[in-house]
Amino acid sequence: MIIKATDSDFWQYVITGAVNYGLDNPEKAKVSWYGPKSEADIGQQVSLLEDIISKKPDGIVIASTSSDSTVPALEDAIDQGIAVVTIDNKVHSDKVPAFLATNNKVGGALCADQMAANLKAKGVPLKGTVGLISAMAGIQVLTDRDAGFRDRMKEIAPDINVLETRFTDNDIAKALAASEDIGTSQGDKLIGLFADNNHTGAEPHG
Repeated sequence: MIIKATDSDFWQYVITGAVNYGLDNPEKAKVSWYGPKSEADIGQQVSLLEDIISKKPDGIVIASTSSDSTVPALEDAIDQGIAVVTIDNKVHSDKVPAFLATNNKVGGALCADQMAANLKAKGVPLKGTVGLISAMAGIQVLTDRDAGFRDRMKEIAPDINVLETRFTDNDIAKALAASEDIGTSQGDKLIGLFADNNHTGAEPHG
């Protein structure tokens, strides 16, 4: 199994689930896991994948950060008879037979609903600006999540202006700096911040 990042609590839970399955079902699977330190290390994830393929495992489960960068290696694995399942982020290949993930557009919409509910509960009018802080550009999971948030917010709170997305290289310190910059530039107009993954939302924004 190849995850997106070892520095993420979310992916540690995924590792735990996979490893425990292997321990509970030794006759079905022996699970090993790999991953780059950060989701920004796409090149390292590709290198890990290529190295694993060279060892000819029976199967590979991968959460590919990029929808494109891992495709040549994954198609090579499939051509060699290695079973491939992608999770979390879909890759651009018709050869990959299985994909498991949440609906990120729906997830983003649910976040917009929750933000609106929280603002109403605090007596804050649904009017002003909302900052959007994203981990990385060009990642389909995040693109879908952000689109779901924007579309739903436009529907339920048309007087809220969701600002241009700020990308932060999946770096907690950069996300915090971006939130502070948005707060400074927007002042009293700012009524909320939406961070689209666990790293961008890891620090308290104020």
